[in-house]
Amino acid sequence: MPKIVLVEDEAPVSGMVIDLIKMQLGEEAEVSHFTSAIKAWEYIMAHSDVQLVITDVNTEEEESMNGIELCRAVKQAFSHVTVIVMSGRNYHLEALENGADFYLSKPFPLAEMINAIKESLE
Repeated sequence: MPKIVLVEDEAPVSGMVIDLIKMQLGEEAEVSHFTSAIKAWEYIMAHSDVQLVITDVNTEEEESMNGIELCRAVKQAFSHVTVIVMSGRNYHLEALENGADFYLSKPFPLAEMINAIKESLE
């Protein structure tokens, strides 16, 4: 089962994304949820079997690391890991320039997130 890291500090959004993952991949899907990109990065560095990172751009403790910086760090250290960046602001170009495989503008249609997750894990 895939190991997924979710970085989102808004409880309604993180709950929805976790529910979508479980619906698509089953209850045994392993989702590690963080509200801060720096804490997620520490986890990813300790768990090299992470396959997918889904991150918001603006998170808690973003003065240490935001979602774009997390994306860049993940892609530099683990180029095989897929990164989905999401934001309510327009960071599309910046996300892609820093290695994001997918970018979703909030609020996004559920089908967009489902398709991005499916494509990420093929």
